[in-house]
Amino acid sequence: MMFEEDCRRFKEEITRISQAMKEADDTKRAALCRTLRAYQTFERHMLAWWVARDEEIEALLRDKETEATPVAASEQNVGDPEEEHVFELAKDMGSALTSEDGLKLFRRGMGYFELLMFEDSRRVFEQVLESDPLLNVARLFLIYSCIAQNDVPNAEAHLAHFKSTVSDPLLIAAAKDAQAELYVRARRIPEAIRELTDVVVARPKACDTWVNLAVCHAHAKQWGEALHCARNAVSIDEADGLAWRIIGNSCVGLGRLNDARNALIHARSLGRKEPQLDIEIGFLSLRLRRLQEAQAHFSKARHFAPTWPDAMIGLSKIDLLRNQPDAACARLKALLTVQRDHAQATLHLGFAYMAKKDWSQALRVFQSVRPDAEINVLHATGMARAFTEKGDFAAALKQLSHALLRAAANERADLMYELGRVHLKRGDTQQGLRNLRVALSLRPSLRAAHALLKAHTLPSGHMITP
Repeated sequence: MMFEEDCRRFKEEITRISQAMKEADDTKRAALCRTLRAYQTFERHMLAWWVARDEEIEALLRDKETEATPVAASEQNVGDPEEEHVFELAKDMGSALTSEDGLKLFRRGMGYFELLMFEDSRRVFEQVLESDPLLNVARLFLIYSCIAQNDVPNAEAHLAHFKSTVSDPLLIAAAKDAQAELYVRARRIPEAIRELTDVVVARPKACDTWVNLAVCHAHAKQWGEALHCARNAVSIDEADGLAWRIIGNSCVGLGRLNDARNALIHARSLGRKEPQLDIEIGFLSLRLRRLQEAQAHFSKARHFAPTWPDAMIGLSKIDLLRNQPDAACARLKALLTVQRDHAQATLHLGFAYMAKKDWSQALRVFQSVRPDAEINVLHATGMARAFTEKGDFAAALKQLSHALLRAAANERADLMYELGRVHLKRGDTQQGLRNLRVALSLRPSLRAAHALLKAHTLPSGHMITP
């Protein structure tokens, strides 16, 4: 019976997940739930497809003498014209899809691919290509199956073969899309942007490509371009939650916090009830001083293991804004009893001790963290402030100078601002103001630098000695 083997494997996979859920911890259970949601989405699409087929069969049974409309004709009325074109190319290019066995095999591979069972889809598409090496559509899905399994050498080898044999514009665009995916995995974002830009020229109505291009621009912190691409995506599909999420993140990068909050809330309303969205909205609400709203979002997210640390950190920041450093310390200590090496939580605990004016304990906490690229600025800032409050200005300046050597371009403004604070605190007003002006030249929107510069400068331009 058609698809009998596929249905059996699908049932076995659901049974396997059901058994795994009983013994999984919170992290594994969240991953299994994501897999189940993906299966559910596919199953609903299949259900809609079978209902449509059932109606066609009923029509055939009601009128046996009337020639029935072929299934393919009804599908062509609602299908994606680009996908129809590629499928027609596949039939023209090879013999595998002209045989019943070859067509069944190809459809089985597509089923595995849609179910995210990439090991099986790869095996099936390899079998299809054994019978017809020129079937480029099968090779394209084989390439993506290899990419999904992180088998870059085989993906690149098949992609090189694919590029050498295709001439149709849509298949060339598909090759560029696959190449962009490989570039992204290799962190070669500029090359990925170049390839995806070519793809959207060939396929201007491809919402997913606009989203991928927006993601690449966001990785490169090109917020204006990311916003433009994400808006193009929602103009094609207004219900694309990921595109709305990128719009929100891009608005954050551009300093448009209210627009960012509205976009992320809209993404959440589209059914993307992801805990990470609550985390992002929560931190935005914090920056907008909407403390009650932020607390509600962090409280929703804290029940999901992958986001629990971020939620606890967010709630601790609310405690500090409400002048409750003891509550913040208690919350962060509870987190660190579960995840002892969580660097962000440890750093925030150091800042909580600073809010209690316990400079020695704060310094001990900061010194217990091994700095890395991701926490460079936060770690250096905490150490410098603790040393400054203890009166050890030389150690504070040394921490910031070392951090500047490793800092990315977008981090230098914050470090120059901290240098300015230290110099002003030690009484070196001239140097302090010079550092603040450098910080503002790097990031004119740095409000703290503006405020500190204004506080130490008279309206006439004369400096006030602290």
